[in-house]
Amino acid sequence: MSKFQGVIVPIVTPFNRDDAQTINYEAGEKLVEKLIAAGVDGIFTFGSNGEFFVCSADEKIEFSKFVIEKVAGRVPVYVGTGACSTKDAIEMSKRAEAIGADALSVINPYFMGISDDQLKNY
Repeated sequence: MSKFQGVIVPIVTPFNRDDAQTINYEAGEKLVEKLIAAGVDGIFTFGSNGEFFVCSADEKIEFSKFVIEKVAGRVPVYVGTGACSTKDAIEMSKRAEAIGADALSVINPYFMGISDDQLKNY
C-alpha cells in the first residue's frame, strides 16, 4: 500500500504547439523526472492546474497512464477524475483505477452551487 504524505505536485499538462493542441509526452516525461529528482512525494495528473477542462476523457487516461508508467512506482500517482456529472466521475475513476492510479482526486461537480449535505452525499 502506498503512503500518502509530503509534497504532492499537481503537474501541468504540457501541450504541443500544433493545431490539434496534442499533449507533449516528451515534455511530460522530462517534468516527471525533474520532479522525482527534486524529491517530491507524489505526482498528481489533472489536478488544480485546469487542463482537465480542455482534455477529453481518453486524453486524461492516456496521459495519466503514461505518467504512471514513467513514475514506475517511485512515488504515488494521483489522478484527477472529477467531472460535472456523477456518471462521468465514476467512469473516469474506474478507468484511472484500471491503469494503476495510486489515488483518485474526485472534486465535487464544478459550476454548480451545492449544499454541504449534497456534497457529503456526492
